[in-house]
Amino acid sequence: MDESHIGALTISVYPNPAKTDLFYKLNLNAVHKYFLPVHNGTVLEEGEQRGTEARLDLSPYPPGIYNLTIKICKNTKSKSFLIE
Repeated sequence: MDESHIGALTISVYPNPAKTDLFYKLNLNAVHKYFLPVHNGTVLEEGEQRGTEARLDLSPYPPGIYNLTIKICKNTKSKSFLIE
């Protein structure tokens, strides 16, 4: 992937607030890494996906505010969401 186009990365998450599943959509079709970090720096979940859409199972996590972080090449973007 041409890194010059990565700055245009956008992330959409839904539903927000979420209960058991979170879906996210990217505007770029690329292999990417995702992370669910918490405020103390611990990563609850991480993985690698291909494509523009994915689903995350939130059932193991308590209610609260979380950030979904997406990394493509050297570019990282985050989006906040709420688990009820």
